[in-house]
Amino acid sequence: MYIKSTIPLTFNDGISGQKTSTVIGTVQGFTRNGDCTYFGAEYTYADFDDQTEEGFKKISSGAFELKTEAEIQALYDQIKDNLPSTDDEPLYERSKIYEAFRIEMVQTFLPLNPTLTVNDIEIVP
Repeated sequence: MYIKSTIPLTFNDGISGQKTSTVIGTVQGFTRNGDCTYFGAEYTYADFDDQTEEGFKKISSGAFELKTEAEIQALYDQIKDNLPSTDDEPLYERSKIYEAFRIEMVQTFLPLNPTLTVNDIEIVP
């Protein structure tokens, strides 16, 4: 599973300036504590249009975290309508993580893409 922009995004491309391309994101790992007061994930963004035998060109990596029950509940309230109706708990959990990641991607790329919305980012199974 990964996320992918449905429109080309502009991003800083190191020393060469800026580039506009399709961007994908993958979650490298995530953490939840036992009392559900922490939720975090590590991720990587890559240039979908710049692929070699070694894979996609990495753009950046980072992490997001929610540190309170209130923050976790607010996230759930924001994404619950997009979650699958399923008895497959692993799919449901992955979907929560990637819905949160879509929001993070918007926040990351919004400065150079002021019209970007969460609807411009799809989850690819």
